[in-house]
Amino acid sequence: MAVLGSGGSTAGLIRPIFMATGTFSPPFRCRAHVAVIGAGGSGGAGETSANNARNAAGSGGGAGGICYSDLILDPSVTYTATIGAGGAVAGVSAVATTANGTAGGNSEFSGTGITTMTANGGAAGAGTYNAAGSATAAAATGGTATGGTLFNATGGSSGTATANTSGAGAACASGGGGVGINGTAYNGGDGIYNGTEASIRCAGGGAGIGGDGGSVNSTSGGVAGTGGGACASGADGGLGLSASADESVVAPGGSLIQVAAASAGTNISKGYNRAGAGGTGNLNGPGGDSGWFCGSGANTHNLAIGSTTGSEAWFGGGSGGAAVVANSVQCYSGPGGNGIVIIEVLEVL
Repeated sequence: MAVLGSGGSTAGLIRPIFMATGTFSPPFRCRAHVAVIGAGGSGGAGETSANNARNAAGSGGGAGGICYSDLILDPSVTYTATIGAGGAVAGVSAVATTANGTAGGNSEFSGTGITTMTANGGAAGAGTYNAAGSATAAAATGGTATGGTLFNATGGSSGTATANTSGAGAACASGGGGVGINGTAYNGGDGIYNGTEASIRCAGGGAGIGGDGGSVNSTSGGVAGTGGGACASGADGGLGLSASADESVVAPGGSLIQVAAASAGTNISKGYNRAGAGGTGNLNGPGGDSGWFCGSGANTHNLAIGSTTGSEAWFGGGSGGAAVVANSVQCYSGPGGNGIVIIEVLEVL
């Protein structure tokens, strides 16, 4: 009997990771941990009216839920992994317009002899505009989950976005929610302004796997929120995650997925660093890229910046909202993170 554990050999054992819908039959009877994560919703977008007048807001998307099980898998059974699609980009390109995001799709793992695991996708963010008063885009809720034998966790919500100036234009957006990979999900940061200034932007940070995204609540000047925290250095973030600095899925002999150590406020470089920290908000373009399972930061800007598209979220995270103080300038949220199913074989029976 081969058993995986701290310092134990993983030679010959498998760790399938499904990023697209497919089937799986293990080559031997085994005990495995299975994680199913729903897709993240995308953020909404809003644009002020001509001459940068009044208020627009966009809230981020909610994160997908997660169910986590300890299962006995049999080689005679064909198991099905269904992967939810992340919410699509939402954008505006004309004055006084809004666009709502899209909810994330549901993910599932099923087969004979096991309880079906279902992780629902996160809700869509909203886009709002108000020519005469405050514009508020409500927080998007995270997806629920059922069927996990170890735990089921609802995804983190996005932040709330509120733009309220009596001056010439405010654009505020909130960060996306994060997946509760260790049983507790964290929320995206708020982007809120209440004041009298012109051409003001406030941007919330995305949620991390270890903390909420940074919230902004300003009465004077534009402010950007930091990204939510990652798991502490050396700490296990759950699902076989470690805090060592490795960006990719590794072969047998290493961790299932490794998450680089990063503190709150780290701005993640897309495609290179998959730290478990949320993306930072940005007053002058796309918010910071998120780590695996985290929310991306809000995208806010003005006429001088030109067209921008927000940062994508990864593996169930919600994308940040988008808002612009401008005159017919394009502004888009990023896509929500696709769902994922992770199978970690612990023991050959």
